[in-house]
Amino acid sequence: ANGTRAISGSDDNTLRVWNLFNGEEIRTLIGHFGRVNCCTVFCDGTRAISVSDDWSQKVWDLFTGNEVYSLGGHCVPVLCCAVYANGTRAISGSGDCTLKMWDLPRTTTENKIWYLQGH
Repeated sequence: ANGTRAISGSDDNTLRVWNLFNGEEIRTLIGHFGRVNCCTVFCDGTRAISVSDDWSQKVWDLFTGNEVYSLGGHCVPVLCCAVYANGTRAISGSGDCTLKMWDLPRTTTENKIWYLQGH
């Protein structure tokens, strides 16, 4: 978000935060039980969201490396994600041909606000 760090997801079920000035790994984020298919950093640079073959979406604190919370709701691998610029909502898409919109300030699976089906 501020041009100093990048995040990547992997087949080894982890995410890695990278220093873009020297190319060194800052930390590894561990918590998914399946391949990480997509990840994105919030605009403020403090958090990231990732989605996985384990059907989950996880929000991470990039300074501590800790999982802030996990979102459930998809019944097959989650393939993509995006975050609103203000960090209040996220969208996830999965192999079951659905999109789900999430209200991020809440920390339970009850924060799903839209379920879009049709592809």
